Amino acid sequence: MKLEIKNINEDGLFYGYASTFNEIDLKGDIILPNAFKAAIRDFSDIDMLFQHDFGIPLGKWIEIEENNVGLHVTGKIFKNLYMGEEIYNMIREKKICGLSIGFKPIMYETDGNVRRLTKIDLREISIVRFPANRSALINKVES
Repeated sequence: MKLEIKNINEDGLFYGYASTFNEIDLKGDIILPNAFKAAIRDFSDIDMLFQHDFGIPLGKWIEIEENNVGLHVTGKIFKNLYMGEEIYNMIREKKICGLSIGFKPIMYETDGNVRRLTKIDLREISIVRFPANRSALINKVES
């Protein structure tokens, strides 16, 4: 997926996939469609973090929805916060473009070392350098 930089008035917005379905990640997890359904009904308590650091939220999620590819997100980085401007600029320069989810598994099946997740409690979504799900990427930034 290619990162697109787009010039519009709303500063700090970006779009991407926090997770994709039916794809094994580096930790041996496969997330199945509808696994996020209950968790994203009210996503106001799902934090935006950097590298899964719970210190200070980096921004907020404007939209989180499941589609046929995975968990599509629209986020806004608080550029006036510590590290906000720096991280946003690194995304724009394509130095950081990964997304990663922090979650608690609710329902799953195991097959050897692979875990098929059918229901999860989504706790946070982080901007990361190296996502466990290699397709979980920011694919558009507005500047």
